[in-house]
Amino acid sequence: MQKMNRCQKCGAADRYSSGDCRPCAQRRALVYQKNNDRSAYKLAWAKRKRGFVKLNPEEYRQRQRAANVRWRREHSDEAKAAVAKWKRENREAVRSQIQARKARLMKASGTHVGPDRLARSAMFGDICWICEYEPKAAMDHVFALCNGGANWPANLRPICNSCNSKKARWEQQGPKTLQAIIDFKIKARDFGLKRNANVLEGKA
Repeated sequence: MQKMNRCQKCGAADRYSSGDCRPCAQRRALVYQKNNDRSAYKLAWAKRKRGFVKLNPEEYRQRQRAANVRWRREHSDEAKAAVAKWKRENREAVRSQIQARKARLMKASGTHVGPDRLARSAMFGDICWICEYEPKAAMDHVFALCNGGANWPANLRPICNSCNSKKARWEQQGPKTLQAIIDFKIKARDFGLKRNANVLEGKA
C-alpha cells in the first residue's frame, strides 16, 4: 500500500507540496506577517504570483475577468463614478477609443492612443490644418476612414468644426486623391482668409 503524505504539523491527509495543510499554511502565513515586515511579505507574494501567471496565463486572465465582473456588480455606483472620472480626465484617450471602434467597424488599418492625438495636434499648433485660423475642435483623418483611410497617427490633423463639416460632406461623394485633398484645403483656406479679412475690416 502506498504511504499517504500527511501534514507535518497536524497530520491531515490533504496537504500542499510545502508539507502543510491549508489551515496550517494560513496560520503560518499570519505568523510570518506578524513577525516580518509587511512589504517583505508582499514582495514574496508578488514573486509567487508572477510564477503562477507565467505558468497559467489563460487561467489568470479568466480569474481576473471574473474578479472584475464580481467587483463591478457589487460596487456598481463606485464603478460608474470611477469610469466617469477617468473619462473626464482622459478625454483624448476616450476619443481615440471611439475612433478605434469606428476603424474596426470600417476594417481600417492602424491604431493610435491619446498621447498620439495630442502630439499631432501640437505639431500643427492646435490650429485647424485646413483654414489655418480657427482653433482645434476635433482630430480629422486626412484620408477619411469611410474612403479607405488608415487610423495611424500620421493620418490625423487638428480641424475646426466648420471645416470638419464641409470636409465630411465633400468626402461622402467618394474616395479622394491626395491632390484633390490639397486642392480642397487651398480653396477652403483662401475662402476663410477672405472671410476673416472682411470681418476684420467690418464689411461682414
